[in-house]
Amino acid sequence: MPAIPFIVAGAAIAGAATSVVGAVNTSNARKDAASEALEMGKENADIMRRQATQVGEAQKFGMAGFDRQAGQFLGAQGANFAQQGVTTGGSSALARADSIRNLSADRRNLHQNYKVKIDELHNKARLSEKHGASQSDILNTQATADILGGVGQGLGFLAQGASAFA
Repeated sequence: MPAIPFIVAGAAIAGAATSVVGAVNTSNARKDAASEALEMGKENADIMRRQATQVGEAQKFGMAGFDRQAGQFLGAQGANFAQQGVTTGGSSALARADSIRNLSADRRNLHQNYKVKIDELHNKARLSEKHGASQSDILNTQATADILGGVGQGLGFLAQGASAFA
């Protein structure tokens, strides 16, 4: 029997092995990338949650500062009215009521701004985790496809090698 069929079969086996090994290596690399994508999504989410906590702490400080300044403003306003001999009532009472209303509205707005920022950071954290999980799923699916493709290609090489004996 001539040696050519054996050479073709040997090359087919080598090609099949190379194809499968390459597919396994590619698959492993994708699985590593999938784990990293998942971990990165979680880490980014944790960073955003810590930022939300920091904004919450800043809110406490900011609101306390606002309340202190508002109290100082109202106290100074009252002292100014008293120094000018303005009695409570009439236009001074209206001015004070307007000041209180404006300060209350400013306080609500400040509180709402902090709340929006905190909610935004929590939403970004959730999206980051979902994105990381999604990327991980995609890469894991591609890893499985790499293995199946490599095995299929390897079987094709083996079929070509077997045809040399036919």
